[in-house]
Amino acid sequence: DASARGNTTSTRSALRRAGFQNEMIRANLNGLARIVRGLRWTSRASLWTGYATHNTYGDTGRAEKERFVREVVATRPWRLVWDLGANTGTYSSIAAENARYVVAMDSDQPAVDELYRALKTSGATSILPLVADIADPSPNLGWRCAERKGLVERGRPDLTLCLALVHHVALRSNIPLREFIDWLHGLGTSVVIEFVDRADPMVRALLGNKLEPYSDYDAALFERWLADKFDIARRTPLPGGTRTLYYAVAKTGRLS
Repeated sequence: DASARGNTTSTRSALRRAGFQNEMIRANLNGLARIVRGLRWTSRASLWTGYATHNTYGDTGRAEKERFVREVVATRPWRLVWDLGANTGTYSSIAAENARYVVAMDSDQPAVDELYRALKTSGATSILPLVADIADPSPNLGWRCAERKGLVERGRPDLTLCLALVHHVALRSNIPLREFIDWLHGLGTSVVIEFVDRADPMVRALLGNKLEPYSDYDAALFERWLADKFDIARRTPLPGGTRTLYYAVAKTGRLS
């Protein structure tokens, strides 16, 4: 209105009287831009930034795991892939070999930052790294909860990677295995999912301080519940005997 226009004119006049000409403002902005471009931030390391090369299954297991994921990814072109617990993006990069777009999610900010900087250096644009906790995903927000969509409403994946994830979901975030499988099935997605059994050092460490026995965290139960909701197309134990990879396709007609 007239009052607002008057205030704007008054502010501009005051700036001119104070000596703030266009050339000075541009010079200030250019100087600030140079400062920002010169900033360098060194991310702190975390427990998980080195996990891709320091884990409990060694070089042979890692190579077998990468081969398994690559062979699944090569079976067809994928529109959207979610990599849950993506860490620094090893398997996101493999998925991107035959996917239009990959969303790499992890709750560890330094690991996601390492992936972001690697993507920025390489110029790759088909992977989106996000700091996200899958046990507490972002909800719908804003006016009438419609301004910013929740995670699932932003786009359902046709392939979801859940590698070295299930034991953290079940034992760290206390989400029952069956609930997690039901949620994946509700997405209508195919999955590459890794089960880490109770004999694995990572699982033993998670259970070490627990009073609850987590009796439902069991390989046979996991496979039964997975087969109830998905058609298991492939099952491969990794060297070491404590980890098993599955490729499974959601059964249609009864999505959660």
